[in-house]
Amino acid sequence: GQAGLRQGFHEWSNWRRILAFVRKHKCNVIDAHWGAEAAETALRIKATLGIPVSVTFHGGDLCQTPSPALGDILQKADLLQPVSQYLADLLTGKRPHPRGLTLPKVAIAPERLAVRWHGLPAEAFASSPPLQNDQEQIIATAGRLDPEKGQRDLLEAAAPLAGEFPGMKLRFIGGGQLAEPLRQRAAELGVGDKVEITGPLPWDRVLEAMRASHLYVQASHVEGFGMTLLEAAGQGLPLIATRTGAHGQVIKEGVNGHLCEPCDVQAMRGHLRAMLADAALRAKMGAASLARARAEFLFDTLMPGLEERLMRLANDGVA
Repeated sequence: GQAGLRQGFHEWSNWRRILAFVRKHKCNVIDAHWGAEAAETALRIKATLGIPVSVTFHGGDLCQTPSPALGDILQKADLLQPVSQYLADLLTGKRPHPRGLTLPKVAIAPERLAVRWHGLPAEAFASSPPLQNDQEQIIATAGRLDPEKGQRDLLEAAAPLAGEFPGMKLRFIGGGQLAEPLRQRAAELGVGDKVEITGPLPWDRVLEAMRASHLYVQASHVEGFGMTLLEAAGQGLPLIATRTGAHGQVIKEGVNGHLCEPCDVQAMRGHLRAMLADAALRAKMGAASLARARAEFLFDTLMPGLEERLMRLANDGVA
């Protein structure tokens, strides 16, 4: 009971501070990031002051444990901005829900829905793709070491290829609960000496580790967007990824990489084999990744559209 009282006071105190800020600065629109607590607070302010609300959904707020208030959020927010078409399709019922996930069925008018793509600042892009060769093939993947990120699938897909490609190595960029189980499984598969786990790294070193690789794989079971795949594209790497999040927008099939279904280890192994065997193909696809990322996912290109939507909402109450 005491913990409940403390939590209730914390929420009430935050609400009062945010409401006071909105009044003081005469805000015309509220852009809530995360379709749970932030969106719930924004809708309380809308109910009190009549200010229109935009809600950005990032993935975990839909694909993990959705808020009990999600139905109200979907009905009452003036603008819904999922960060990928994958999430937009989940919200509108155009895509089957991931296993164990149930979302409220709410009719969403097209004018209330806009995909809000993530992007990268210009300084995050490599000047050129990494050099490829037939002697060394470092396969990188980045993110917390967690079952939903699919690192075990990548290990299972790549390990049988070690005999065909003696220069192959696996670089797991990040840390987490799967670090030791991955090391143990690599040893069981006879590839312990080919696996590197960096542990958590700051962003600039994540990009460095990607640039020092030759191929990038994102084997996630579910993503909201999948920023690490975009970051790898921005370093000029050829890509293999599962069909989730924005992977299908970052990868143009056969041009800068390949897509496969989540958990499909056999398909992933086939794509790995084809790309590991051909340095020229990797170089061509890496250059295409860098060009595609610059053309489609540069902040300076994406932000004006977002600004325009929010300004329309602030001025007219309609996005």
